[in-house]
Amino acid sequence: MHQLDLFKDNPKTIAARQLAEALSARDVERGRAGIQRLAGLDPYHEWVRHAETLVAVMEAPDPSGQEQGFEWIRCLERDWRPAAEAVLGPDGSEDFLASAWRRVARAIKAAPFDPSRPERHKSWACLQARDWEGVRRSVREVEGHETAPVLLARLAEAESRSNHRAQAVDHWFTLCWQAPAYFERIVEEPSFPDEALADAWRVALDSDVEQEWSPEWFPAWVLLEEPELAKKCASRGGTDAARRTFEIVRSLLTTRQQDSSNLSLRRDLKALHPGLLSVFLSKYA
Repeated sequence: MHQLDLFKDNPKTIAARQLAEALSARDVERGRAGIQRLAGLDPYHEWVRHAETLVAVMEAPDPSGQEQGFEWIRCLERDWRPAAEAVLGPDGSEDFLASAWRRVARAIKAAPFDPSRPERHKSWACLQARDWEGVRRSVREVEGHETAPVLLARLAEAESRSNHRAQAVDHWFTLCWQAPAYFERIVEEPSFPDEALADAWRVALDSDVEQEWSPEWFPAWVLLEEPELAKKCASRGGTDAARRTFEIVRSLLTTRQQDSSNLSLRRDLKALHPGLLSVFLSKYA
């Protein structure tokens, strides 16, 4: 006979698992029945309160207008996300709340981007809903989005999650030059979507390149780590030292001929960042 597991097969555990399954399936009736079943076994079980919150989310009518959409954002961040994570875990929480974020995106679709309150923009709701095309459209609709670090980061994440890595890396590089402190903060977050880029950042920080390190130099470093990106990433121009270094490294990796122009590029790189020249020579000379 099957031996019951005292932890996995006791009535309370079974009721809790069935409740989580009902909520994952977004089944309101099963969810309410599951809450009653679990509360009957343990009225103080923390999932009872959280599950009631999640059922209320499913039953709520769509937010009408921007202000109600903004209120939903506050509820999602303050109450609904913690409740969903408690019952369904981080991944299950994202799946469950994606519908609510889509409803928010529709309610605030006309709200202008406010840098002081960046969460009150459709691109944020679309990002939470994992609507990558919605993120791209809503960011590009903002005039001057190319100079807004928050919007560039959202656009980069949407491209990365859509497996458009070259486009995403282009946006990350722009952040390195335009908002280096912002890039440094997000690349070190566990949720940063490009694991290879985050690994390259850690390697760069641990390296000895004979010069003070900062995010502005990171794009050139990445090309040396992933030379195939040299042909995929766009030329940037720019007169500052970091962008000139990027262009030199890009040219060195795409030509590779041992001619006078190559030697001239090496001399220019040495003048701008001798540490990166050393890395280039150690890998490709």
